[in-house]
This record gives sequence, C-alpha cells and structure tokens, in this order.
Amino acid sequence: MNDTLKILLIEDNPMDVALIQEMLKKAQSEDPEGPAYEFRHAASLAAAEPYWKSALDLVLLDLSLPDSHGLATFMRVGALAGEAPIVVLSGLSDDKVALEAVRAGAQDYLVKWQTGARTLSKVLRYAIERKKAEKDRFVG
Repeated sequence: MNDTLKILLIEDNPMDVALIQEMLKKAQSEDPEGPAYEFRHAASLAAAEPYWKSALDLVLLDLSLPDSHGLATFMRVGALAGEAPIVVLSGLSDDKVALEAVRAGAQDYLVKWQTGARTLSKVLRYAIERKKAEKDRFVG
C-alpha cells in the first residue's frame, strides 16, 4: 500500500495527541507495507479552521473540546469536513453517544483507553475505504 494518509487530529489533550501519534507510528513499524500518516493537529474547532480547505483523508475527532462538546462537536465537524470520513476517538465509553455519532455519519467510534495501535490503524484505513465505497455508490 504505502500511501500517505493525511489525518487531521482534533484533540485538546497533549498526552492523548502524543499517544495517538505513537500508536500509529507503532502500527506503521509493524506493517511497513501499510500507509504512512501525515498529521495535522488542532486543539479546538477554531484551531482546525485553516485545515478545512486542505485535502484531508480523515478526521480523527475528540468530542470534548474547549469550544465544543458532545454530539454537537461531531455535527459541526461533519459540516466542515467535506468528503473526509470522521472517526470519533473519545474518552467516553457510552454506547448511546457512540450510536448517535454513527447514525449522524461517523465512520466509527473508538474509546481511547480501549484502542491499540493495530486497531486504530485498521479503523482509519477501513473508514477511508467505506467512505470511498459510499461515494462510488452515489456517483456510479
């Protein structure tokens, strides 16, 4: 594969940012044929604004940010992200919120402390593929 995936990580906790980046570096080292990851990071929705005009392959989103909280965060990002799939990565293990996010269009909902490097890498790749397949169904 060896594509480079452009990911916008919207996360306000610096420790979580470092952890997510480390998980994907680990996944990449374990699967050298897999994709490389190019990160853009924003600690709030306002800080993410410059990235909406760039080509993104995926948005990795925390729902609790300084300027937005809960499902409203997903809805705002969904309106801005264009065709980029959104994967929610939350500290909240709440099936109701997870189902609401998926019903609203999230490609997946992961709980930070339950997610490992390999799982995160696969979820991101599958989310991108699902979004492409969805687009192809409507275009073709």
